[in-house]
Amino acid sequence: MQRVTVHVPQAQTSVLEAGQGRATLFVHGTSSNAEMGWGPFYERLAAKRRCLSPDFVGSGQTEDRGEPISLDLLVDQVCAT
Repeated sequence: MQRVTVHVPQAQTSVLEAGQGRATLFVHGTSSNAEMGWGPFYERLAAKRRCLSPDFVGSGQTEDRGEPISLDLLVDQVCAT
């Protein structure tokens, strides 16, 4: 597993990445982050596909600028991944 950073205007988004091939996007819930939500499954899943999971703004390793979190921002983070 490694971390990469993708950029959206409102945040530098940290993304957990592993594997190769066809990509699957994993989205974590509230009070969680990419590693807590999906990390335990990555090793097995990454053997067959590329796994991507962004840390939403204010969680995990993604910055929190203290601005309001909107659905548009979360969608932008997923689309940038």
